[in-house]
Amino acid sequence: MNASLWWLRASGWAPAIVLALSLAVTPCAGLVRRVRGAAPRGAASVRRALGITAAALALGHAVVALKVYVPRPWFAVIRGVPWLLSGALALAVLVALLVTSFPAPTRALRVRAWKPLHRLAYVAAALVAHHLAVGPLAPRAWVIAWTVVLAVVLALRAVSCEARATE
Repeated sequence: MNASLWWLRASGWAPAIVLALSLAVTPCAGLVRRVRGAAPRGAASVRRALGITAAALALGHAVVALKVYVPRPWFAVIRGVPWLLSGALALAVLVALLVTSFPAPTRALRVRAWKPLHRLAYVAAALVAHHLAVGPLAPRAWVIAWTVVLAVVLALRAVSCEARATE
């Protein structure tokens, strides 16, 4: 594998893994709360830091992809290739979440529904899953493993939401 392809893959897997970790924080905190009887401190800060990191890494991946892989004019190419389009849409969602992760832009944009907006991280994860599954560059075993991890995280999230609703 040449160095450009290695950087392209590494720069793509890094945000995918960090995004999965950020989505795992809430269900893991819920499980800790059920076992210990109290929520762990700092879970929200960890989730926020991981989300910001995932978005920043995704921007880096986009820069590498546009430099190494996607020919110009890139907009026309991305629009015509489904897995590139899903990656671009995931990036757009993550950038919107990144911008609204800070108080000043959130106030300036008059975002009132912050929590529902940030649940779009799950939509970004689904788009990333499509980007990985349909794209030709991701090793299939890694795609399956990432998708299984994401499915487990979503199942744990559903269980923790259900448990919270019945309390």
